[in-house]
Amino acid sequence: ATSFVTTLGLGIMLVAGARLGVATYLRAVPLVVLKGALFGVAIFLLQSSIQSSVPGALHGEELLAAWPRWSVAILLGSGLFVVDEFLHLSISIPFILAAVAMLPWLLHQVGLTTLEDLEEAGWIFGKGGGDSAATQPPAWYEDMAASYR
Repeated sequence: ATSFVTTLGLGIMLVAGARLGVATYLRAVPLVVLKGALFGVAIFLLQSSIQSSVPGALHGEELLAAWPRWSVAILLGSGLFVVDEFLHLSISIPFILAAVAMLPWLLHQVGLTTLEDLEEAGWIFGKGGGDSAATQPPAWYEDMAASYR
C-alpha cells in the first residue's frame, strides 16, 4: 500500500509540475547526472527483483538454478528500454506493464495453469497473511541502520 500511495503521489506531483512549467528548472541538472541516477535506480531494482524472485538465495548454485524466474525481470526491463528508445511513446510503458501484470490471470482464465500453481512455483507473490516476512532476509537498509546504532 505504501508503494502505491508513494507512486500515486509522485505521479500527481509530476503532472502538477508539468502544468506549472517547473520542468524548465531541470535543465540546470546535466543529462549525464540524470542518467547516472537512473542507472543507480535500475541497479537497485534489478537487485531487488532478483532477491524477491529467489528469497534467501543471493549467490551460488541456488541463484543460478532459479534463473528462469529472475531472468524475466531482466528481459522485461530490457524490452521496456527498447520500446521506449524506438517508439518514444511514454504511454506505451504503462500499457505494457499492465499487460504483464494481467498475464498470470489470463493464463488462469484460459486454463493453461492456475494461480495457485504459479504461486507455489514462485512466479507470483502469495496473498500474504502468513509468516513469509519472518523467512525473508532483512532488507539492505536494516543492516545499514543497525550499523549506526
